[in-house]
Formats: sequence, C-alpha cells, structure tokens
Amino acid sequence: MFKDDNFWEKFLEAEIIDPILMRLIALPCLEVYMDIAKRCLRSDPNERPAMGEVEVELEHALA
Repeated sequence: MFKDDNFWEKFLEAEIIDPILMRLIALPCLEVYMDIAKRCLRSDPNERPAMGEVEVELEHALA
C-alpha cells in the first residue's frame, strides 16, 4: 500500500483521528486503535492482522 511502512509514524494521532473522537476515547483505547490501524496498513499483506485478531483486540480495548 505504502512504500514506507513507517508512513503513519510521521503523523501525530491528532492528525489521523477526528478531534471529536479524540475527546471521547480513553487514551489506552486510542493507543490500541492507532496500533491496529498502523498494522492494517502495512504494505506486506502477511504482516497485517487477521480480522478476527482485530475484532478481539477491539473488544478487549472496549472492555
């Protein structure tokens, strides 16, 4: 997808996530969301998480 797998590392969370959501989401959850998003955008499909893994991680973040 991107030649540079560190593409998203160059952006602050505030530049990626809607500011309204930033105020509504707890910091630990936000960190989980950002980590998942970055892994989902890896250029090598084999390095991306499976949807089941994403689902479990999101469920744990929201618990």
